[in-house]
Amino acid sequence: MLNGAPLCPPEDEDAKRELKKESERQTWFQNEANDTLKIPNGYLKVSVLIIRWHEDIDEFEGHNEEIARLETLFRTRFNYHCEVTKLKNCKNPQLDLDLAILQHISNHDGPDNLLIIYYTGHGNLVNEESGQRLELSATQNWIQQRGSHIPVAFWDEAEAPLRNLAEGDVLSILDCCFASSAALKSRNEDFRTYQLLAASSPNDTTSCPGANSFTTALIDSLEDLLDEHKGKSFPVIKLWERINLKRKKSASLIWDRLHKYKRTVQLAPLEPGLTSQEEREKSFQSGDPEKASLTLRFSLKADELSRDQIENLARQLPQAFRDSEVLVRRIDWVKMETSSRAISFPAAVTAISAAKGWRQRTTRKNSTAENQEDIPTRKRSRTGGLLPSSPSKRRVSGRTSISNPQTPISPRSIASAEEFRT
Repeated sequence: MLNGAPLCPPEDEDAKRELKKESERQTWFQNEANDTLKIPNGYLKVSVLIIRWHEDIDEFEGHNEEIARLETLFRTRFNYHCEVTKLKNCKNPQLDLDLAILQHISNHDGPDNLLIIYYTGHGNLVNEESGQRLELSATQNWIQQRGSHIPVAFWDEAEAPLRNLAEGDVLSILDCCFASSAALKSRNEDFRTYQLLAASSPNDTTSCPGANSFTTALIDSLEDLLDEHKGKSFPVIKLWERINLKRKKSASLIWDRLHKYKRTVQLAPLEPGLTSQEEREKSFQSGDPEKASLTLRFSLKADELSRDQIENLARQLPQAFRDSEVLVRRIDWVKMETSSRAISFPAAVTAISAAKGWRQRTTRKNSTAENQEDIPTRKRSRTGGLLPSSPSKRRVSGRTSISNPQTPISPRSIASAEEFRT
């Protein structure tokens, strides 16, 4: 059973607005507080890993153009380090995927860094005794060939080091069918953040490469936000909102992979050039290490704060510490919450109904898949028609086994979602 939900159900407009407002409040406060304390905003380093299947086995047309455009955007406008990994099947693709992510962490991770992982390709929802898993694949029509492996790999196995080993923040972007099923498992607790942006819900498909694809909307939205914010940072929540404005018939979801949602990933261009990088390294290294932390709770008389109020508070708090002769390294905005007593009855009903509706649809889809366990699985062609599908063959311990996915396989896969709770 799926136990949990994304940061907000797609139909809950009130939750969307609050999520956006909170991310803006966090951005306003953090930028002003950091400037006042003379500590750098953003990340020391941002590194992007683009994962795709090798052209010889990738059946999607249009991947090369989309990937080249996304890579160019990250390299030239964001000034992020960017690498492209192509998964092959001359050996087990799971090894290539695991190794690529581990090397990315080893080479580019750090407490002040951001790791971005982007995958494009097929995605299948596989039902196993331990639960549902997201299976990444190069094609839906693989014919076993001598000396080659089936071109599939499981996301949860490769993702584990991002949750458990990485020190810095992480943003995973999955452009495949059933992308949100990537967030059905895992739990971790610390102050860093790991968000996952999924092109589709755990049980839905997404468009192939082209004008209507998730990746096209992602690139267009990144370009729009870069122009609007004029080099300043913007939260991933805004990116998610902008993508959904461009793809109203196929909503993407955003998930908190560490189950705490205290901070959101912020994206902003880095200053280009070796000199700028050296200066950033010095600014990040100049501070003293943290020896203790202090948590205070402010009870407010109003249920909203303006941008001017938040930025003024961010400027005044460091002065209050100086006046009190308390040495402070940094001040972080964690979260502003409205008292439950202040929530109107209609708003509460809307929020509960939206969450209940999302859960019922998810449960109904899973129940249908389970009831069809003995019915041969059918898959949908890229033109939308249904085609007969034979069971996929898996190589297990030197022998071949047959598995029938219990959820219809779509031509495109996207997986990204946060763990489901009971």
